Amino acid sequence: MPGHGRRGDRAKCLAAGMNDYLAKPIAQSLLAQQLQTWLAATSDPPAESVSQPMNPPSRSVFNLATLLDFCSDDLDLATQIGRSFLDYVPADLEEMRVGLSQGDITVVERKAHSLKGSAASVGGDALEAVAADLEQLVKAGNLEAARHRLLDLETQYAQLQVMLEQWLQAPDITP
Repeated sequence: MPGHGRRGDRAKCLAAGMNDYLAKPIAQSLLAQQLQTWLAATSDPPAESVSQPMNPPSRSVFNLATLLDFCSDDLDLATQIGRSFLDYVPADLEEMRVGLSQGDITVVERKAHSLKGSAASVGGDALEAVAADLEQLVKAGNLEAARHRLLDLETQYAQLQVMLEQWLQAPDITP
């Protein structure tokens, strides 16, 4: 169960001897489905019956279904998570700006990684993708490109913020 699913990771894990692959963030419905499959098996499945990789997620600004699935359709929990996300992300963005200006790649990498996971949990697909890109740029030492990607990250966050705030004003199951 890797922290993120990149193209080719599933094949590498299976080739290394793992019997299946499930990437985070984990949708509870997918985990339940996988557990049923694994628990129902009486022996190791042949390689051709191992579950197929998921289609790459769409890169929508706000995917309410993802947030609700993460919260098992608990609207109260979903609103708490949404509000908490909106409360802490601005400070993280500021820390990344300062980190890049000071060349502190450790802070930027850690914050980008954290934001990638939390954006995935709240259904911020586009923000998750940009945070993943920023994390990789910093790991590669490409700080100039990372500065530009941070601007994209801030733009994606602003778009998600608007949509999430609109939903939080009258939360329901439909987007």
